Amino acid sequence: MEQGAIVSVKIKGASKDVNQIILDIEEVQLLMESSQNESFWLPLETINKGKHNISKYGGNNELRLVNSSLVSSGQVQKIKLVLGVDNAIIIDGNLKHFDNYRDDLEISNLVPTTLGVNKSYEFTMEIEADNSVVIIENNLEFVPEMNTMMRHINIK
Repeated sequence: MEQGAIVSVKIKGASKDVNQIILDIEEVQLLMESSQNESFWLPLETINKGKHNISKYGGNNELRLVNSSLVSSGQVQKIKLVLGVDNAIIIDGNLKHFDNYRDDLEISNLVPTTLGVNKSYEFTMEIEADNSVVIIENNLEFVPEMNTMMRHINIK
């Protein structure tokens, strides 16, 4: 086996079904720290790209975004989702697109950890849909409230 760590990433929603969030997922990235103490975003091989109703994934039902991607061992600072422009919310059965159309809309969360050689890490990003949409100056904007859980396993 090559030297490095195996990383998997899943996403799920946490809500009381008041709101349903649709995310246009383009990529998952890790903010890594190099041996020269410089930070860089490492793109992961992202599967299940495109639009997904995150609110349909809860409890034990999760959407896998990265499946056992081999990465160099090292210090991780953050994990993030890079989103496209087709993000929306369903309120009372009506689809409303978010007004924040930044080219680089992203969701990131601190996950300070060190990826060890021959270890497997699984990150689960949980988005609190009911608290992630706000109205700013009459615009509906996505301001994600998120938790990220991590578990790791030694590989033999």
